Amino acid sequence: MKRSGWHWMALGGALSLACSLSLSVPTPQPTVDASLLRSDRPRLAVQEDMAAIDALTLGQRAFAFELYQVLRADDGNLIYSPYSIAGAFALAQAGARGETALEIARVFHFPEATTLHPTFSALDQSLSKPMPAAEPDPSGTPQPDRSFQLRVANAAWGQRGYDFEASYLDLLAEYYGAGLHVVDFADPAAAAGEINRWVADQTADRITDLVPPDQLSADTRLALTNAVYFKAGWADEFVALPDPLPFATGAGALVDSSGILTSGFLPYAFVDGVQIVEVPYAGGRMSFVALLPETGELAAFEDRLTQAWFDNAIAGLAATDLILTMPTLDYESRYGLAPALQTLGLQTAFESGLADFSGIDGTRDLFISAILHQANITLDETGTEAAAATALIMEAGAAPVPSEPLRLTLDRPYLYVIRDRASGALLFVGRVVDPTR
Repeated sequence: MKRSGWHWMALGGALSLACSLSLSVPTPQPTVDASLLRSDRPRLAVQEDMAAIDALTLGQRAFAFELYQVLRADDGNLIYSPYSIAGAFALAQAGARGETALEIARVFHFPEATTLHPTFSALDQSLSKPMPAAEPDPSGTPQPDRSFQLRVANAAWGQRGYDFEASYLDLLAEYYGAGLHVVDFADPAAAAGEINRWVADQTADRITDLVPPDQLSADTRLALTNAVYFKAGWADEFVALPDPLPFATGAGALVDSSGILTSGFLPYAFVDGVQIVEVPYAGGRMSFVALLPETGELAAFEDRLTQAWFDNAIAGLAATDLILTMPTLDYESRYGLAPALQTLGLQTAFESGLADFSGIDGTRDLFISAILHQANITLDETGTEAAAATALIMEAGAAPVPSEPLRLTLDRPYLYVIRDRASGALLFVGRVVDPTR
């Protein structure tokens, strides 16, 4: 897998299709010595409330594109999972109080806490349901693997001997199916190793080093992690191009990429000079949406990209007979998200003495010291495999349908999302400026 490199921001960290948040406090209070501390309450089977899910995913799309406006400053390929980042912060919101809770809710467009956690839980469980198996070919001809996998997992990692509120452990168990793994952050290498092994296991080894040991210290008290793993074959077959696909990069160079092609009726729209095409995955619930602006118009398109613009474009999709050609992808992005989220308005959560996560430990000692996120994608003629993880670390202290097939070639910088068509949730958001990097 090609790496797009580390994109470090002020407070450090990493971005992958995993998310981690860590908190620290001044002085440990030895009380517990166990490998897993969890409530004895089972995860609740929450009934789906589609109105509540619609409201949650509407806010999630708003956050996704607001974050994009900050991350786009880097001029290379990018990929991130707004779903993973919001999932990790939902775990933090469960223990946030006062102004800190209000700021998190504003930045992530979260509903009230009484609605947030059951709705997130229902959506997680709905997304993780297995898709029905494809019907075998009657002729017995071997078929390409179009299996579908989507895994969303949460975990908390707490300092051995530190007191955590029973009510917080109950909420983690009931709505996120998560226990609190007890580690010793005074040994950063060992603690990071345990967290990274869990992330690797949840992401089929696509993300193996989310948390660098130097992001942990003896002051760390809690790390909250969310991991998303996605693998799906295309609903309709693509074929690999025998010849290279020329691609005009964002830097103005022309590179030869491997490419894939499909033809048939696909949802398509032409909005404000941008061509949008949706390619369903097997089962039809998930899809890959590509957004291709005119040559030289990427920055202008990014300027107006919002949740409202995107939702309007999706509403205008109509089945169109077309021939779609696009490059294969294989790359990764990493980010330290603290500065980006501060830009979006999350302030007190990073300030010792101002942050209020008293719902976690009964004190106001905890504050966020790092937010690490990492994501990657592999896309070819068989389908797509992608993963993301997030860690929060806390310390103390449309056009008319043509009569002939439309030819659409993704041969210049474009954006894409992987979305759940049923709920509107965005699992991944990415930008391709050079598919060979």
